[in-house]
Amino acid sequence: MPLPRSPAWMTLILAACLASAGCQSTATFERVPGEVEYVGSSTVAVFVRQAQPVYGAIRFDIDTSPESLGGERLIREGSAQLAGIAKEPDADTLEAGVKAAPIGRDAIAVIVNAGNPVDDLPLAALDDLFAGRVKNWREVGGPDLEVRPFIVGEDSATREVFRNAVLGTENYADCEPVSPDEEIIAAVSASPGGVGHISFSLLEGAAGVRALSIDGERPEATNFDYPISRPLYLLWRDAPVVEAFVRWAQGEEGQRVVMTSFVGNRVIGSVEPQVPKDLGILVVRTETFEYLENWDDFTYYPHRPYELLDRNGQLLRRVRNHVGEHDETPARLSLSPGTYLIRTRTSKGRTVELLATVETGRVTEVDVEDFLARSSTDNP
Repeated sequence: MPLPRSPAWMTLILAACLASAGCQSTATFERVPGEVEYVGSSTVAVFVRQAQPVYGAIRFDIDTSPESLGGERLIREGSAQLAGIAKEPDADTLEAGVKAAPIGRDAIAVIVNAGNPVDDLPLAALDDLFAGRVKNWREVGGPDLEVRPFIVGEDSATREVFRNAVLGTENYADCEPVSPDEEIIAAVSASPGGVGHISFSLLEGAAGVRALSIDGERPEATNFDYPISRPLYLLWRDAPVVEAFVRWAQGEEGQRVVMTSFVGNRVIGSVEPQVPKDLGILVVRTETFEYLENWDDFTYYPHRPYELLDRNGQLLRRVRNHVGEHDETPARLSLSPGTYLIRTRTSKGRTVELLATVETGRVTEVDVEDFLARSSTDNP
């Protein structure tokens, strides 16, 4: 049943691990005691701090001043025991013998001063804001205020991930760098026209700022349609105390800790978001496919993609139905009330079509495999 999450507007449906997914019970993870130096991402450090009292066997010495790029460099050079990065690891890092384990995903929020009435912006408008083309908020439907953009420091992975997602090949212009990352909250709070980017996980309890919707999608930790997100990794070299902790982090108990602030790897239920006004939510559980993580033989089962059509057969959108190969949660679509046609293909090449009716204020869930099972029973 749903468990409360702080802040109160979210609830978690924490899923038990499935035996078919190769997930281990928390009892099978040996806790190796010791002291471990953590360096790197301030975002991943949120998980490390939350994990310490739950795991119990390790005392962490946490240094986030190098952020992701510095942490990755230090672990590659052999100068650190455990590093965290909020991006995909570089090929050079893996070739140097460093092990990498994904532990979840993080949303990068765009924040404005709490007094700014702007609530939603398209990606194109963010491009204009951070590339220096928009100088006044009234140009994007806001008040007559000078735009003052803040960005994180060069060593933070947030900076490059956000640039790639929003600006593409362009560079930031007329933006003020702020370090460490969390200081952007104070900078935007103190500036009426301020705008900045920051990990969603660092916003809990923040005052004086608001997070924007981007293209109508809220930056909630488990909104898989939110357009600006990145993977979170732990990096380490051979060391029993660290190896045991990483294995725990990818197990059931560790993933419960991850899910207090991020999207977990092993979520098969998810946060039940507030249904948007005048809309409904559609969740389609398509057939899953097997993905084997090569670092330690962990197996994941993401959902296959599907097409969403109107009842006349007109294609509305193609839905990937998973964020990455480690994501076992189907997408949640906010849709206008009505009947939709769902089309997907099974692993055996069979095309499956079925109808789903979305109602205002309700979550409609469709299970393709259950539909196939019932169809075969009805038509032997």
